[in-house]
Amino acid sequence: MRKFTNSRRNLAIGAVTLTGALALGACSGVEGAQGGSGAGGTADLQFASFLGPTTPQGAAMKSMFEEISEDEESGLSVETFWEGALLGADEMLSGVAQGRSDIGYMTVQYTPGELPLSQAATVPFQTEDWEAVETALNTMYEDDEAFNGEWQGNGVHVLTFTGTPASIYATAEPLPDFESLAGQQVRATGYTANAVDAAGGNAVALQIGEVYEAIQRGLVEGYTTMLLDTAPSLSLHEVAPHITDTGIGVYTMNVIFMNQDAWESLSDEQRQVLEDGIEAYHAEYRERLTEVEDESCQAHIDAGGGVTIWSDEDKQQWRDVVGESLIDMWKSDVEQAGGDAEAFYSTYSKLVEENPGELETGMKRCANR
Repeated sequence: MRKFTNSRRNLAIGAVTLTGALALGACSGVEGAQGGSGAGGTADLQFASFLGPTTPQGAAMKSMFEEISEDEESGLSVETFWEGALLGADEMLSGVAQGRSDIGYMTVQYTPGELPLSQAATVPFQTEDWEAVETALNTMYEDDEAFNGEWQGNGVHVLTFTGTPASIYATAEPLPDFESLAGQQVRATGYTANAVDAAGGNAVALQIGEVYEAIQRGLVEGYTTMLLDTAPSLSLHEVAPHITDTGIGVYTMNVIFMNQDAWESLSDEQRQVLEDGIEAYHAEYRERLTEVEDESCQAHIDAGGGVTIWSDEDKQQWRDVVGESLIDMWKSDVEQAGGDAEAFYSTYSKLVEENPGELETGMKRCANR
């Protein structure tokens, strides 16, 4: 079992430490963060996303905010800004906290220093069930003071955690088994980059927009920490049509969240409108995800590839190489920030196990064609 260092992770603890977040959360309490009654009235809100409105999550959010804005009785209107037009992915948390946007959509992987507990969802080989992770984090935000305090300490209120499916591993040529990882140059991020290195590959740090040209020029042979539904929007199926389910599983979790002061300024009725909208969002997202994943599957097949699912033995080989080193690294990061990693992980992993999802994965559907 290989041990890892934090050199690739760059996990310097941000200005808002977990210790400070815990203190703030303890003062207000979980109930206090959720309760209370704002002034209400008319609220003209802005929403920022790094995704576009045609992705499954983007399309579902677009529908949600349009319906909310059309409800004249709520007094709410939401102006939407897509694809980083208002805030980039790496500035979403701070931008919403500062009030540069009232509502934001982000992936937790971009803020390890500010949200160390939340990074539990970014450690690979924990689970392939994104719905279970989604349920676990939403439950813990309601019930776990430390986890709630981590977000409040950054000046924001979470409307919902929204799941991302298991990571694909896409390559220009087929990837038949674990042994074929050795020597590969592959784009990977976060803890998964450490896992690629452990398997004998070389994880390369690239922005996702740079991957197409890098594969085309032979600088890398593929990419991971990416979703099946998103790949065709970047034309990546043209250069890496062979997708493999290697067992990496869930590698991040996305969040729709709101400036804390803006949330508290709303009336109870307006908050309920947003919460009802979130419930409708989850249903539409699942429907759209299935459709877009199936379209992506066909695009990869048409490009000469498709999806292969590794055997349980090959998946286990990679897990065995990684061992507990990555989860231990995460625990160390949390403890350095003043948190109780063991207590959090015990509750989190139990909730994941107790709340299995219902959807068949897009990779499995594609492989069965």
